Amino acid sequence: MNAKEANKTPIKQYLASKGIYPVKDYRTYSMYHSPFREDRTPSFKVSHSINLWVDFGDNSGGTLLDLVIRMEPTLDVASAIKEIEYIKPQIFSLHQQEPGHEDIYEKPKIQITDVKPIKYNLPLCQYLKDRGVDYNIAGNYVKAVSYRYKAWSFSALGNRNEKGWTLRSAKFKGCTAQAYSFYSNCKPSLSIFEGIFDFLSYLMLSDYQQLDSDYLILNSLSNLNSAIPIVKKFRFVRLYFDNDISGKKSALRVLAMQSDHTTIEDMSNVYANCKDLNEYLTKIKNL
Repeated sequence: MNAKEANKTPIKQYLASKGIYPVKDYRTYSMYHSPFREDRTPSFKVSHSINLWVDFGDNSGGTLLDLVIRMEPTLDVASAIKEIEYIKPQIFSLHQQEPGHEDIYEKPKIQITDVKPIKYNLPLCQYLKDRGVDYNIAGNYVKAVSYRYKAWSFSALGNRNEKGWTLRSAKFKGCTAQAYSFYSNCKPSLSIFEGIFDFLSYLMLSDYQQLDSDYLILNSLSNLNSAIPIVKKFRFVRLYFDNDISGKKSALRVLAMQSDHTTIEDMSNVYANCKDLNEYLTKIKNL
């Protein structure tokens, strides 16, 4: 990805990946509270048709790369491009309209039409294999979900979350409703993962020998806020977040909750030279 390609990534979707959402949505633009400072009324505008932003509080503005560097002052242009590359799979969306239709951010209505064991969908089994995951292990947590969007039909790996389904395929990452997934094994410890593939990779790496803790899959870092009450219930917590800026920031936030009654451990050092646990798994399998 070069700078031109990075700046084509929708600013609104990038902000959403950071848990930042508009206060008001209009046809061609959205208004936010400034991500740089405190403001009482929304003073940060994102224009969708030209994919540019402006902060009326200090008259700054620019492209997505300008925004990323403003939000993360330690980054240079190359690092900012990598930051956008990391989050782009998370913001891929089916809701692209016909050319000339500027209201491209209307929330898609995904209709689930069928749910089957993963073993009955060979392309999805192959997708799991490509990611280093055995479909027999994955089958305990994900299903082959068929769904419709407008006139089109698709299928994806689906794991249930607290409000619906989180969907994932080689070309799409989305959900019927945004929420975390929680699996209880009545253990005193909790392992937290950003996404379902991190969790499935963890099971593969541990040879699925035992369910040694309860498991929380955020499905998106934007769900961390709503998951905090669950985290506070556990005496031991292990974090398996991505080795990127968003993952590190989220890990620091949870680590700050450590107390005399709660021990929290950041496990990202295990896969320090990889973006995430799944990349670590695939590298090991290819050795």
